[in-house]
Amino acid sequence: MHRHGKHYIKCIACNKYPDIVKKHTIKSQIPKITQDLGALFRQEVIDNHLTKPYHTISIKMLRLSTLPNSIVQQSTQMDRAILKANEKLGNKIGSLMIHTYGDAKKLTLSAYTYPMRVITSQMASNFTFNELNENITYDFQYLTPASHKEFLQCIVKSYKKTFSDKLISETISMSLRCDGSVDRSQIDKIYIILKTVSLKGVEEQYFLGAGQVEQRGAEGILDAIETACINNVGHDVTEYIFKNISSIVTDGAAVNIGSKGGLWTLVENKWRNNSNKSNVPLVKIWCAVHRSNLAWKDVSSTVVEVSHIVSKLSGISAFFHNSALRTRELQQLSKENNLQLIRIPKFFQVRWKEFSFSLVNAILISWKALVINMQNSKEKESNGFLLLLTNKDTIFLLAFLADVLAIFSRYQQTIQSDKITVLDLVKHTESVINKIKSLSSINLVGGWVDVLEDELKGTDGKVLKDIKLIDFQEKRKHRHNLYVTENRSDLDLADLNMEYTDLMEHNRLEEIRQMPLPKLVQYLSGSKEFKNITILLARVIAAKPHSADVERLISKSNILKSINRQCLHIETENEYLFIHFNMPALQNWDPRPAIQIWLNQNERRIKETPKAKEQEWFSGIFMEATKRKSEDQTEQTIKKRMF
Repeated sequence: MHRHGKHYIKCIACNKYPDIVKKHTIKSQIPKITQDLGALFRQEVIDNHLTKPYHTISIKMLRLSTLPNSIVQQSTQMDRAILKANEKLGNKIGSLMIHTYGDAKKLTLSAYTYPMRVITSQMASNFTFNELNENITYDFQYLTPASHKEFLQCIVKSYKKTFSDKLISETISMSLRCDGSVDRSQIDKIYIILKTVSLKGVEEQYFLGAGQVEQRGAEGILDAIETACINNVGHDVTEYIFKNISSIVTDGAAVNIGSKGGLWTLVENKWRNNSNKSNVPLVKIWCAVHRSNLAWKDVSSTVVEVSHIVSKLSGISAFFHNSALRTRELQQLSKENNLQLIRIPKFFQVRWKEFSFSLVNAILISWKALVINMQNSKEKESNGFLLLLTNKDTIFLLAFLADVLAIFSRYQQTIQSDKITVLDLVKHTESVINKIKSLSSINLVGGWVDVLEDELKGTDGKVLKDIKLIDFQEKRKHRHNLYVTENRSDLDLADLNMEYTDLMEHNRLEEIRQMPLPKLVQYLSGSKEFKNITILLARVIAAKPHSADVERLISKSNILKSINRQCLHIETENEYLFIHFNMPALQNWDPRPAIQIWLNQNERRIKETPKAKEQEWFSGIFMEATKRKSEDQTEQTIKKRMF
């Protein structure tokens, strides 16, 4: 330390523990070298201080304060005994937590079957081929569904600080995307995912939570989103996320995009336009996949021919789905005549393009088998379907629709890829429009129309293409806030301009222009000269033009909350999904922090479990559980008969 041109010194260890210094000095006087201001630098002062007993004790205290608790506790015999007992219990709990962690990564394994899986693995590990050991003892303590839930909570709790620290310290751009779904038990939930770009240009995706919507309208959705985030990642991290997200992606429902009271407006008003003073621009994105589905839905409802044919085809689908006998006869006929047949799917009016394409494709592939089946059938409905399937115009219309939907499906697969950015969307959209327009004059190579024309060569068959592109009426906002926000950017435009000018003069400019965006962000992040450009490009990467990843999350949630697990609490569901999406693979996971949390939660003691084998979750493993289950079923039957 330097003051007034003089050099001062201070002992950090002794300064941290003044009470120890007082106990070992005359009249409890604290030497200047141990005070905040320090003492004048003199070699004899240092040499004298190093010989003092309070300095030796303070150094030891400072060293112990930096060591893990497990090493500190080994300093006394009593602590060593306690540590050894805790170590034995910790080993046992760690093994059970590994089972729990694996269950969460798989999602299909329930807490109810967890005790059975643990005992089964113990039986398998104790098996020897040359010796049948029937006297194996099992430790049943903490083998209950309730313990499984407690382990799940400790695992999630142990990782939350690591998760929040990583999110805050390593992320330069964030994009929030959310979507709603009604689960098997008719609970309306909103699922939230965060897309991030790190300082190294690496894209990451995190599960923030699933919240139950308890109020109508956008207010209820926003409340569910914020509540879910706070419950899963904490209030401070939630506030940090909402203040720093650069884009939000939803579907095009009015409750989301409404200009006065929609979710977009509520988020902007709360986290951008009030006292929070966050000046990060918020780009609002209508999911391109949802929007393109609406385009096909409009075609299906406004073009009479398409509406009519889809209705008739859904009737054929229902004709076979409503009768297992008809389906079996169709399968038997195709097998006997060696005809192509694939399953005819049901048609649902939710994902128009997906179900339309599957249905049309299945009818065309199975066309000959369907026609022969209708010819052999004596049911009245078969005659109408036969006339439909043997009409030449109908066949070519189906073929044309199949080609259009094939192009459209490829387009949707492209725009829901993580490699695409909002800057690429216009290019891909214009490309698919041009491809569909070209079908009016040129057949899709290898498409259904091309195949049918080849098969009908030498006949008088004519190809009819009745479907035309629809000219939609001009909207009030033709480009729907495309990459534009009305808020002033948080980035300094003058600095951004100068950085861009410097980048255009870079000696590796041609190489930089050829780099993909993630690689470019990684390259620029290594230099402090292009900070604003790096953040800007990272926001472009994070702002994907779709919310397909939320749809995948909902699919995972449906796997988790199966028919047999409909009573799963939303808190437990969030814990499963947090581990599944946010935490590392089981091989890379350290269970010790979770074990420490579990040990510190309550006083733990070893208990006898004499009736553990009789629990219902051990049915099929131990005779005691199977016998008790049989007795319970008999008792229930007797009660019903008496009633």
